[in-house]
Amino acid sequence: MLVEVSESGARLRTALKPDSGVPYVIHFKLDGHKYTATLRLVRWAWESGMYRWGCELRGMSAATVSQLRQFVHGAIGMPVVRSWVDIRRDCSTRPRDQVVIGYRPDGGEIRVWTQDCLRIGPDGLNQFAQNVCALHN
Repeated sequence: MLVEVSESGARLRTALKPDSGVPYVIHFKLDGHKYTATLRLVRWAWESGMYRWGCELRGMSAATVSQLRQFVHGAIGMPVVRSWVDIRRDCSTRPRDQVVIGYRPDGGEIRVWTQDCLRIGPDGLNQFAQNVCALHN
């Protein structure tokens, strides 16, 4: 099961012990489109009766990785929070407005006033987004 996707890679949880010398090819459909990507195992651990794999994700555009991340987070009830660099950029261009810091699992925007974004910072925004999702579910 795919449990996390980021710009740098993916985390999986599976009953299969990984072979660190083998590139793994995955095929999946997202919004009706077929995709293929290669996973290169970086690390793995045995935990609670399952293997956890940390992998580099290769062969996908940044936009596709972002879509996949949003889909995975939505499936497990987590928000997708935008990068702090992008949030700060939006704050600088709209200092008296709300900015989108991320998205709920149902795709709805999570908005915060600019001055609050700058005051609570990236860790606070991540926690806020998680709280919004917990309340929304």
